[in-house]
Amino acid sequence: MFAPTTTTTTPQARNREPIPKRKMEFDLESVEAPFWFDGNGLITAILSALSASFPPGEKEFVQSVMHFLDQVTDPVLREQMRGFAAQEGHHAHHHRLANVWLDSKGFAATAIEKDVEDSIEAIAPHRKPAVRLASTVVLEHITAILAEYMLTSEETMAAMPEPARELLMWHAVEEIEHKAVAFDVFDAVSGDRDLLRRVGLAVTTFFVAQQVRRTVMTLKALGHVPSPREVVNTAKFLFGKKGALTAIAKPYREFYRKDFHPWDHDNRALIEAWKATHEPQVNA
Repeated sequence: MFAPTTTTTTPQARNREPIPKRKMEFDLESVEAPFWFDGNGLITAILSALSASFPPGEKEFVQSVMHFLDQVTDPVLREQMRGFAAQEGHHAHHHRLANVWLDSKGFAATAIEKDVEDSIEAIAPHRKPAVRLASTVVLEHITAILAEYMLTSEETMAAMPEPARELLMWHAVEEIEHKAVAFDVFDAVSGDRDLLRRVGLAVTTFFVAQQVRRTVMTLKALGHVPSPREVVNTAKFLFGKKGALTAIAKPYREFYRKDFHPWDHDNRALIEAWKATHEPQVNA
């Protein structure tokens, strides 16, 4: 499902381009169906809970990376850090708007957004900056491989209304564009791969548990009990042969290699394909 991987001994050399910021607009208000993913309330709740977590999550990512700006001497990486912050800030803005739209459908997304914000504020100040950055590296990797899944799964994207699809495609493209920035900053200021792997396991476990809990919160807010058909289709969506978690299992495990780098997997073709059809409109 994923594009072919191209490996090189110097992956950083292929990712020295500036990280762009694009001004985007999405007409989510035009979407009338409450269960906007293929009429499936459970999958819609999963994706809505994930969207709800983005604004405070993106803010934490930016803070954990920009904390080290003065310690990074590479001028190209410093500029990429600024581009990373700009992209993530714009993602947070649009997902905050999306959360208001989701609230209008009954998903209580802003309440979940506040729940995520409270969780971060309770934990982050008590963690060392290197651990906060390592956590961002892990979650950026998970986001990037999910982004590739979204961009390469035509069936998944076709199940969404156009505004939601366009929002997620744009977000996915930019996650791939900056997928190595936090990693490269971590290598520059720490490079402790053992720490990165330990944090990886802990953060992944915590992230999955929290997303399950927040999906339940969403379903309770809706007052929706998934039907057997919804549960079966959700299992296929997650664990089927072409399922989301099935697709990301192998690239997730690659993170734990001692010589791993995000650009070992060169998927810039996905960025270029999106730009070919969207950037003329973005820049108009």
